[in-house]
Amino acid sequence: MSEILRAVPTKSGFSLGRTKNGQPRLIPIHPRIAVIARRVKFTVLPWKVKSEWVKTRKKSGHPDIRFHDLRHSAASEMINAGIDLYTVAGVLGHKTTASTRRYAHLATSSLAAAVKKIGQS
Repeated sequence: MSEILRAVPTKSGFSLGRTKNGQPRLIPIHPRIAVIARRVKFTVLPWKVKSEWVKTRKKSGHPDIRFHDLRHSAASEMINAGIDLYTVAGVLGHKTTASTRRYAHLATSSLAAAVKKIGQS
């Protein structure tokens, strides 16, 4: 959450000069969201984000969801869509795929497809 609060919206995504892993990075976002993010001024104060998140969870009918669950869901969706671990690691800001491998169990259909390709070239 602290990274989100420091992120600066750009044409290509959210720019972070300081991250948990010490490397600056650009977080890619969908072009439609980028347009909105550059135009909308967020008015929630950093200290109030948590209480607003709690209200939003309750209104959505998911009172137990954690903010980090959104990140996990995004990674899971990418893996299930066949995105390779190196790309998912880049989106998540992992320096290596070791941290990203916790999502690899979701890609069983991708693994089966990869085995079927052996000897086809």
